[in-house]
Amino acid sequence: MLRAKYLFENGFLANLCWYDTLILRARIAGSGVLSDWCNFVLVERGLQMRNKMRSVLGYSLAVVAIALLAGCWGKPKEEAAVEGGVPLLKINNKPVINDTAFYKELGAMVGKMDPMLLPKPTQRKVLEDLARFETTVAAAIKEGVDKDPEFRKAYKEQKRRLKKVALVRFYDKKKFDEIKVDEVAAKAHFDANKASYVKEQGGVLVSGVKFSSREKALAFYENAKKQTKVEDFASIGKKEKEGKFREFGRVGEEAAQGAYNMVPAAIKSAALKLTKVPGVDIVKDGKETWIIHVSDKKEAVLYEYPEIKERLINQLKINEFMKQRNEMYEKLKKELNVEINEEFFKEVPGVPSDGAEPGVTVVPAGAAKKEPKGATSVKVDKESM
Repeated sequence: MLRAKYLFENGFLANLCWYDTLILRARIAGSGVLSDWCNFVLVERGLQMRNKMRSVLGYSLAVVAIALLAGCWGKPKEEAAVEGGVPLLKINNKPVINDTAFYKELGAMVGKMDPMLLPKPTQRKVLEDLARFETTVAAAIKEGVDKDPEFRKAYKEQKRRLKKVALVRFYDKKKFDEIKVDEVAAKAHFDANKASYVKEQGGVLVSGVKFSSREKALAFYENAKKQTKVEDFASIGKKEKEGKFREFGRVGEEAAQGAYNMVPAAIKSAALKLTKVPGVDIVKDGKETWIIHVSDKKEAVLYEYPEIKERLINQLKINEFMKQRNEMYEKLKKELNVEINEEFFKEVPGVPSDGAEPGVTVVPAGAAKKEPKGATSVKVDKESM
């Protein structure tokens, strides 16, 4: 009961409802996407892995292996031997992976980069992990694991789940592709928000030393205000035992696309208002006092519309899709007569919402609490949790 309530409050049931609604709609519409669901899952898994991969050399080979072989789901019987191409892996004299399949799957991981240009040692490491994976698969089949009732049950459930995910993905893609963004509207949006599309952030370079004592901060300021060069300020700031030095980087009114820099509002405001640059200033931020150094003032460089046109149109399309997606769900709930059993999630009288058993009062260690008659007190030691 409590677990169901937790899942509902965290939106899990809403997602299940959304998936099932779209699955039913896809079947009614006869979209014809069911037969190729396994290939779709393979592509989706590959793209997800590619987006997370910062460097092929640093990539987890085990994850790559699983991603590359995601397509084997949906084929419970032993795979037929690979025909044609240059065999890269054989098991019991049967080709399992050839060069064509290997580079095709590897290409899905590296995006626009030609997978054949990857260093041969890197390719070999990926194949080694694939070999380990395929060897384990062959051993499992040899020992009859694929005929085990528990395996078949789990396999059937995973296949059912993947099919649902594929249906939702294809349905979403179909609706997304139907959305058209007018270029005139996109240009108007750009013109109205041009200051937000920053290519190179302007503003100033900021670093500072934080003090809990204002007196210590003022004493440091007397020496710091003489330092016009940022490296000189950094040098004395890092040596200051009473304060904590920090570099904020470039601070401006608008951040460059993709930039992320957490700067206290008081410091940002003071740095941008400073008229003499380079310069040093005293900033009060709550109970703390900062001595900041400001330098290298310059104007921001903004994108021109042609530079960001395609990205902007795609973003506006995504925004419109998310809006329509939410509206469509509400519409589909009525159209497909979606019902949620709200009674199941209502609190039951006498059952505590904190998960404790009836008649048991949980009291933190060290706290005094009057016991209800007939109740049992359980002390909780937080340090042991």
